[in-house]
Amino acid sequence: MLTICVPICIGLTIGCGDDLLQLSKRAVLTNDTANAGAATFSPDGTKIARELHGGIVVWDAKTGKKMSELVEAYNVHSLEFSHDNKLIANGTWNAVKVWDVRSGKLMQSFALSKPTGNSWQVNDVHFTQDNKGIICAAWDKSERGQVFVGDLKTGKILQKITFDAPWFVTVACYPGEKELAVAYGDKISWWDIKGPTFSKTVQVKDETSDTALGILQLAVHPNGKLLVSGLYRVYIIGTDRNPRATNIRHQFVGIREGGKTLVTYDTGLYELHIVLAQSSSGIVEPGFV
Repeated sequence: MLTICVPICIGLTIGCGDDLLQLSKRAVLTNDTANAGAATFSPDGTKIARELHGGIVVWDAKTGKKMSELVEAYNVHSLEFSHDNKLIANGTWNAVKVWDVRSGKLMQSFALSKPTGNSWQVNDVHFTQDNKGIICAAWDKSERGQVFVGDLKTGKILQKITFDAPWFVTVACYPGEKELAVAYGDKISWWDIKGPTFSKTVQVKDETSDTALGILQLAVHPNGKLLVSGLYRVYIIGTDRNPRATNIRHQFVGIREGGKTLVTYDTGLYELHIVLAQSSSGIVEPGFV
């Protein structure tokens, strides 16, 4: 196990390039973390974007040189690069905005209608595999959640589902993007994006204390299994939709190298852990650490 010390890592998405590990070691970007928030690496590992001083700054991950600055991006709650590394989406209050990485030009914006007395906080954004659509998860303080699929060309919302959500909402896409996993509070639901309701819902509990788990992040492994991050443990859900606990007692952060490594975050020590997967399926299994 390799441990890398970093100042702030919550919300970080790990790409596939070898430069990412070197970047974490060098910490070349900035020492100013007082106003820093969400961050993400591009899928090819060549760029890193981070909320800083009320905007979004994009750096070259190898040289640390600033590539662009999105000065109109305020209150960034989530960030994601497109699969071709050309666009970046950010979730904010009541909106999702999509930017051109090199020019910093705003390319598209999706507005969320305000719930009564509250605002939607966009917790999670993803591009569809063809880079033609956006998938968004949002939550408001009246304990409502929503997930929608939007068209990048027209700015229209194509599909949407709303539901009760006591905690912020996060989402993960299965291959083919016909089905999404949606987490809110201690529950995970599955949504066929053409359907009006969830097809199945399960509750995730900490088996050591039988308490409800606050789910922070989801990701679909290349083999189709769902990885679930709570505050202090990583879970796996297969096709049977039954959560199984691993022995990794950190927050899940991302998958690298086609699923061969798992990146986790230790909230107590503020450390990233690069965990080598050793099972035949290439995924973290209970007891492997």
